[in-house]
Amino acid sequence: MYRLAAKMTPEERTRLDEAVLSDYANTNIGKFEAIQVGLNEITASPIESLKTIQAEQLSKSNEIALVEKELAEGSLTIAEKAAKEAEKLDLELQFEGNISTLIQAKIDAKAAFDAKVAELEALNQSIDYQEDFETWQYIINKILLGTILQGEPLNSEEAYWVDVVANQCPTCGGDVVFQAREILRDLNPNVTFDDVLLCGNANARIRYKEPILPSFSLSPNPANDFVQIQIKNAYRKKNLAIQITDLMGQTVKVVDGLDIHSASLVELGDLPPAIYILTLFEGDKVLQSEKLTILR
Repeated sequence: MYRLAAKMTPEERTRLDEAVLSDYANTNIGKFEAIQVGLNEITASPIESLKTIQAEQLSKSNEIALVEKELAEGSLTIAEKAAKEAEKLDLELQFEGNISTLIQAKIDAKAAFDAKVAELEALNQSIDYQEDFETWQYIINKILLGTILQGEPLNSEEAYWVDVVANQCPTCGGDVVFQAREILRDLNPNVTFDDVLLCGNANARIRYKEPILPSFSLSPNPANDFVQIQIKNAYRKKNLAIQITDLMGQTVKVVDGLDIHSASLVELGDLPPAIYILTLFEGDKVLQSEKLTILR
Protein backbone atom coordinates (compact mmCIF):
# COMPACT_ATOMS: atom_id res chain seq x y z
CA MET A 1 0.00 0.00 0.00
CA TYR A 2 2.74 2.46 0.87
CA ARG A 3 4.66 1.72 -2.36
CA LEU A 4 1.59 2.84 -4.27
CA ALA A 5 1.18 5.79 -1.96
CA ALA A 6 4.71 6.94 -2.76
CA LYS A 7 3.60 7.67 -6.37
CA MET A 8 0.63 9.76 -5.24
CA THR A 9 0.44 13.50 -4.81
CA PRO A 10 1.13 14.81 -1.27
CA GLU A 11 -2.60 15.48 -0.83
CA GLU A 12 -3.55 11.95 -1.92
CA ARG A 13 -0.87 10.48 0.32
CA THR A 14 -2.16 12.46 3.29
CA ARG A 15 -5.73 11.27 2.72
CA LEU A 16 -4.58 7.66 2.44
CA ASP A 17 -2.43 7.92 5.56
CA GLU A 18 -5.34 9.41 7.49
CA ALA A 19 -7.65 6.60 6.34
CA VAL A 20 -5.11 3.91 7.28
CA LEU A 21 -4.32 5.49 10.63
CA SER A 22 -8.00 5.98 11.41
CA ASP A 23 -8.64 2.27 10.90
CA TYR A 24 -5.41 1.39 12.71
CA ALA A 25 -6.39 3.52 15.72
CA ASN A 26 -9.44 1.29 16.20
CA THR A 27 -7.21 -1.71 16.92
CA ASN A 28 -5.73 -2.43 20.34
CA ILE A 29 -2.19 -1.79 19.08
CA GLY A 30 -3.25 1.53 17.60
CA LYS A 31 -4.86 2.53 20.89
CA PHE A 32 -1.78 1.49 22.86
CA GLU A 33 0.45 3.62 20.63
CA ALA A 34 -1.95 6.58 20.91
CA ILE A 35 -1.76 6.28 24.69
CA GLN A 36 2.05 6.15 24.53
CA VAL A 37 2.13 9.31 22.43
CA GLY A 38 -0.16 10.99 24.96
CA LEU A 39 2.03 9.89 27.86
CA ASN A 40 5.09 11.28 26.12
CA GLU A 41 3.31 14.60 25.56
CA ILE A 42 2.49 14.84 29.26
CA THR A 43 5.91 13.84 30.58
CA ALA A 44 8.20 15.36 27.93
CA SER A 45 7.08 18.99 28.23
CA PRO A 46 6.47 19.95 31.88
CA ILE A 47 4.74 23.28 31.13
CA GLU A 48 7.38 25.48 29.49
CA SER A 49 5.20 28.54 30.08
CA LEU A 50 5.52 28.02 33.84
CA LYS A 51 9.28 27.90 33.54
CA THR A 52 9.30 31.15 31.57
CA ILE A 53 7.09 32.94 34.10
CA GLN A 54 9.16 31.65 37.01
CA ALA A 55 12.35 32.86 35.30
CA GLU A 56 10.79 36.29 34.78
CA GLN A 57 9.82 36.39 38.46
CA LEU A 58 13.36 35.58 39.52
CA SER A 59 14.68 38.32 37.22
CA LYS A 60 12.22 40.89 38.64
CA SER A 61 13.09 39.85 42.18
CA ASN A 62 16.80 40.39 41.46
CA GLU A 63 16.09 43.80 39.91
CA ILE A 64 14.05 44.87 42.95
CA ALA A 65 16.86 43.75 45.27
CA LEU A 66 19.36 45.79 43.23
CA VAL A 67 17.21 48.96 43.39
CA GLU A 68 16.68 48.49 47.13
CA LYS A 69 20.43 48.21 47.58
CA GLU A 70 21.00 51.46 45.67
CA LEU A 71 18.35 53.23 47.77
CA ALA A 72 19.89 51.91 51.00
CA GLU A 73 23.34 53.24 50.13
CA GLY A 74 22.01 56.84 50.49
CA SER A 75 24.26 58.31 47.79
CA LEU A 76 21.45 59.34 45.46
CA THR A 77 20.18 62.83 44.85
CA ILE A 78 16.55 63.60 45.63
CA ALA A 79 15.66 63.34 41.95
CA GLU A 80 17.59 60.07 41.53
CA LYS A 81 15.98 58.66 44.68
CA ALA A 82 12.49 59.56 43.42
CA ALA A 83 13.27 57.88 40.09
CA LYS A 84 14.51 54.75 41.86
CA GLU A 85 11.42 54.65 44.09
CA ALA A 86 9.23 54.86 40.99
CA GLU A 87 11.31 52.12 39.31
CA LYS A 88 10.99 49.94 42.39
CA LEU A 89 7.21 50.43 42.48
CA ASP A 90 6.95 49.53 38.78
CA LEU A 91 9.06 46.38 39.31
CA GLU A 92 6.93 45.34 42.29
CA LEU A 93 3.75 45.76 40.27
CA GLN A 94 5.25 43.63 37.50
CA PHE A 95 6.31 41.04 40.08
CA GLU A 96 2.79 40.89 41.54
CA GLY A 97 1.34 40.64 38.04
CA ASN A 98 3.66 37.71 37.33
CA ILE A 99 2.41 35.99 40.49
CA SER A 100 -1.19 36.25 39.26
CA THR A 101 -0.13 35.04 35.81
CA LEU A 102 1.79 32.16 37.35
CA ILE A 103 -1.16 31.11 39.49
CA GLN A 104 -3.49 31.17 36.49
CA ALA A 105 -0.94 29.32 34.37
CA LYS A 106 -0.69 26.61 37.01
CA ILE A 107 -4.49 26.34 37.14
CA ASP A 108 -4.67 26.09 33.33
CA ALA A 109 -1.81 23.57 33.23
CA LYS A 110 -3.48 21.38 35.87
CA ALA A 111 -6.79 21.50 33.98
CA ALA A 112 -5.05 20.54 30.72
CA PHE A 113 -3.16 17.76 32.51
CA ASP A 114 -6.33 16.34 34.09
CA ALA A 115 -8.18 16.51 30.77
CA LYS A 116 -5.38 14.68 28.95
CA VAL A 117 -5.15 11.99 31.62
CA ALA A 118 -8.93 11.51 31.53
CA GLU A 119 -8.79 11.20 27.73
CA LEU A 120 -6.04 8.57 27.90
CA GLU A 121 -7.79 6.68 30.71
CA ALA A 122 -10.98 6.53 28.62
CA LEU A 123 -8.98 5.23 25.65
CA ASN A 124 -7.32 2.63 27.86
CA GLN A 125 -10.71 1.55 29.23
CA SER A 126 -12.00 1.01 25.68
CA ILE A 127 -9.40 -1.69 24.96
CA ASP A 128 -10.88 -5.16 24.61
CA TYR A 129 -7.80 -7.13 25.57
CA GLN A 130 -7.51 -10.80 24.72
CA GLU A 131 -3.82 -11.68 24.84
CA ASP A 132 -1.56 -11.53 27.89
CA PHE A 133 0.57 -8.73 26.44
CA GLU A 134 -2.58 -6.64 25.90
CA THR A 135 -3.65 -7.23 29.49
CA TRP A 136 -0.19 -6.26 30.75
CA GLN A 137 -0.17 -3.08 28.65
CA TYR A 138 -3.63 -2.16 29.94
CA ILE A 139 -2.51 -2.65 33.57
CA ILE A 140 0.75 -0.70 33.18
CA ASN A 141 -1.09 2.14 31.40
CA LYS A 142 -3.57 2.25 34.29
CA ILE A 143 -0.71 2.43 36.81
CA LEU A 144 1.11 5.13 34.85
CA LEU A 145 -1.99 7.30 34.45
CA GLY A 146 -3.63 6.76 37.82
CA THR A 147 -0.66 6.51 40.15
CA ILE A 148 2.77 7.46 38.78
CA LEU A 149 1.73 10.61 36.90
CA GLN A 150 -0.22 11.68 39.98
CA GLY A 151 2.94 11.44 42.09
CA GLU A 152 1.50 8.66 44.25
CA PRO A 153 3.41 5.57 45.48
CA LEU A 154 2.49 2.15 44.13
CA ASN A 155 0.19 0.09 46.29
CA SER A 156 0.99 -3.58 46.90
CA GLU A 157 -1.17 -4.85 44.03
CA GLU A 158 0.32 -2.35 41.57
CA ALA A 159 3.85 -3.25 42.69
CA TYR A 160 3.00 -6.92 42.18
CA TRP A 161 1.86 -6.35 38.59
CA VAL A 162 4.83 -4.15 37.73
CA ASP A 163 7.13 -6.94 38.94
CA VAL A 164 5.17 -9.60 37.02
CA VAL A 165 5.29 -7.66 33.75
CA ALA A 166 8.92 -6.60 34.15
CA ASN A 167 9.93 -10.25 34.47
CA GLN A 168 8.35 -11.35 31.20
CA CYS A 169 10.30 -12.12 28.05
CA PRO A 170 10.36 -8.91 25.94
CA THR A 171 9.84 -10.85 22.71
CA CYS A 172 6.51 -12.09 24.13
CA GLY A 173 5.43 -9.05 26.12
CA GLY A 174 6.69 -6.29 23.84
CA ASP A 175 7.36 -2.69 24.86
CA VAL A 176 5.28 -2.91 28.03
CA VAL A 177 7.96 -5.15 29.56
CA PHE A 178 10.51 -2.33 29.22
CA GLN A 179 8.00 0.19 30.60
CA ALA A 180 7.53 -1.98 33.68
CA ARG A 181 11.29 -2.35 34.06
CA GLU A 182 11.76 1.43 33.99
CA ILE A 183 9.20 1.74 36.77
CA LEU A 184 11.06 -0.88 38.81
CA ARG A 185 14.40 0.84 38.20
CA ASP A 186 12.98 4.05 39.63
CA LEU A 187 12.31 2.08 42.81
CA ASN A 188 15.50 0.01 42.70
CA PRO A 189 18.27 1.23 40.35
CA ASN A 190 20.23 -2.01 40.85
CA VAL A 191 17.51 -4.38 39.61
CA THR A 192 18.56 -6.61 36.70
CA PHE A 193 16.75 -9.01 34.36
CA ASP A 194 18.02 -12.26 32.83
CA ASP A 195 16.33 -12.29 29.43
CA VAL A 196 18.17 -15.45 28.39
CA LEU A 197 16.43 -17.29 31.22
CA LEU A 198 13.12 -15.42 30.86
CA CYS A 199 12.90 -15.96 27.10
CA GLY A 200 14.12 -19.54 27.42
CA ASN A 201 10.97 -20.27 29.40
CA ALA A 202 8.74 -18.13 27.19
CA ASN A 203 7.35 -20.98 25.08
CA ALA A 204 6.29 -22.89 28.17
CA ARG A 205 4.61 -19.78 29.58
CA ILE A 206 2.76 -19.14 26.35
CA ARG A 207 1.61 -22.74 25.99
CA TYR A 208 0.51 -23.08 29.61
CA LYS A 209 -0.30 -19.46 30.37
CA GLU A 210 -2.75 -18.92 33.19
CA PRO A 211 -5.48 -16.36 32.60
CA ILE A 212 -5.57 -13.31 34.84
CA LEU A 213 -8.91 -13.61 36.61
CA PRO A 214 -10.67 -11.41 39.15
CA SER A 215 -10.71 -12.66 42.74
CA PHE A 216 -11.85 -11.35 46.12
CA SER A 217 -11.00 -11.25 49.82
CA LEU A 218 -13.24 -10.89 52.89
CA SER A 219 -12.74 -8.82 56.01
CA PRO A 220 -13.52 -9.50 58.79
CA ASN A 221 -14.14 -13.22 58.79
CA PRO A 222 -15.90 -14.24 61.06
CA ALA A 223 -18.17 -11.24 60.56
CA ASN A 224 -21.08 -9.72 62.45
CA ASP A 225 -23.46 -7.34 60.67
CA PHE A 226 -21.14 -6.25 57.85
CA VAL A 227 -18.33 -7.65 55.73
CA GLN A 228 -15.97 -5.87 53.33
CA ILE A 229 -15.44 -7.49 49.94
CA GLN A 230 -12.27 -6.42 48.14
CA ILE A 231 -12.18 -7.28 44.43
CA LYS A 232 -8.72 -7.93 42.99
CA ASN A 233 -7.34 -8.15 39.44
CA ALA A 234 -10.51 -6.66 37.92
CA TYR A 235 -8.72 -3.96 35.97
CA ARG A 236 -11.67 -3.49 33.69
CA LYS A 237 -15.26 -3.32 34.82
CA LYS A 238 -16.74 -6.74 34.30
CA ASN A 239 -20.10 -8.32 35.00
CA LEU A 240 -19.09 -9.33 38.52
CA ALA A 241 -21.44 -10.46 41.29
CA ILE A 242 -21.19 -12.24 44.64
CA GLN A 243 -23.72 -14.96 45.43
CA ILE A 244 -24.16 -15.93 49.09
CA THR A 245 -25.54 -19.41 49.74
CA ASP A 246 -26.09 -21.43 52.89
CA LEU A 247 -24.64 -24.89 53.41
CA MET A 248 -27.79 -26.41 51.90
CA GLY A 249 -27.04 -24.64 48.64
CA GLN A 250 -29.89 -22.15 48.93
CA THR A 251 -29.12 -18.63 47.64
CA VAL A 252 -29.79 -16.15 50.44
CA LYS A 253 -28.29 -12.98 48.95
CA VAL A 254 -26.81 -11.67 45.70
CA VAL A 255 -24.48 -8.67 45.64
CA ASP A 256 -23.87 -7.01 42.29
CA GLY A 257 -22.54 -3.61 41.26
CA LEU A 258 -19.30 -4.39 43.09
CA ASP A 259 -16.72 -1.59 43.29
CA ILE A 260 -13.58 -2.83 41.53
CA HIS A 261 -11.47 0.08 42.84
CA SER A 262 -12.18 -0.11 46.57
CA ALA A 263 -13.79 -2.41 49.12
CA SER A 264 -17.56 -2.90 48.98
CA LEU A 265 -19.38 -2.98 52.32
CA VAL A 266 -22.07 -5.68 52.41
CA GLU A 267 -24.77 -5.72 55.07
CA LEU A 268 -25.32 -9.09 56.77
CA GLY A 269 -27.83 -8.06 59.45
CA ASP A 270 -30.66 -9.87 57.65
CA LEU A 271 -28.80 -13.20 57.73
CA PRO A 272 -28.83 -15.47 60.82
CA PRO A 273 -25.53 -16.63 62.36
CA ALA A 274 -24.19 -19.55 60.35
CA ILE A 275 -21.54 -20.57 57.84
CA TYR A 276 -22.13 -19.34 54.29
CA ILE A 277 -20.43 -19.77 50.92
CA LEU A 278 -19.61 -16.61 48.95
CA THR A 279 -19.05 -17.22 45.24
CA LEU A 280 -17.71 -14.65 42.77
CA PHE A 281 -19.26 -14.84 39.31
CA GLU A 282 -18.33 -13.16 36.04
CA GLY A 283 -21.61 -13.57 34.21
CA ASP A 284 -22.32 -17.29 34.56
CA LYS A 285 -18.67 -18.22 35.14
CA VAL A 286 -17.57 -19.15 38.68
CA LEU A 287 -14.27 -17.47 39.57
CA GLN A 288 -13.79 -18.11 43.29
CA SER A 289 -15.60 -19.36 46.37
CA GLU A 290 -14.88 -18.60 50.04
CA LYS A 291 -16.49 -19.55 53.36
CA LEU A 292 -17.84 -16.78 55.57
CA THR A 293 -18.86 -17.28 59.19
CA ILE A 294 -21.41 -14.93 60.77
CA LEU A 295 -21.25 -14.73 64.57
CA ARG A 296 -23.34 -12.63 66.96
